[in-house]
Amino acid sequence: MSAVLTKSDFAKHLDVGRARVSQLIKRGMPVTPDGRIDVEAANSWIRANVRHRFDVRRASTSGAGRNPMPAAPVGDLADAKLNLILAQTARTAAEAERAEVALELERGSAISKEDAKRFVREWNTKIKIGLLNFASRRGPGLAAELGVNEVALVVALEVAMREHMTEMADEPLPMDAGEPVR
Repeated sequence: MSAVLTKSDFAKHLDVGRARVSQLIKRGMPVTPDGRIDVEAANSWIRANVRHRFDVRRASTSGAGRNPMPAAPVGDLADAKLNLILAQTARTAAEAERAEVALELERGSAISKEDAKRFVREWNTKIKIGLLNFASRRGPGLAAELGVNEVALVVALEVAMREHMTEMADEPLPMDAGEPVR
């Protein structure tokens, strides 16, 4: 069950003012019948509505991969207000995402980056050991089944496995190649 907070506590949770929370409620952010805020529902609503309504990536004139905020206003008050709304919206959306990640970590439905890295290192080591032992574990049985020299087959399998592992190690990881990790 999701945490339910008062408007004031939710503002502290997102590190914004109560007035900002009131603005979000006026725009449609869900509240409970007693006026309190369900954190999970509110974070989902912010992600779905606030970001899409004032998507800073679409409004950006600074180019891909750089600061996603729009260029400085050209003196027009309407542009300045829009830039302020975009900045506030981007901040609120980021804070909602940060709060949701913290909640997922607290619930145990997500793991930290360090834990994920440790798991990948341990898993890769396990796979490497398994691959390196494959020839000596399976070679004798294969040699008997095929009626070939056991030593020659084990050596050939070890050489082929090491070459294959070297080729695999030279492949860039998805995150190194700029591809999204799925």
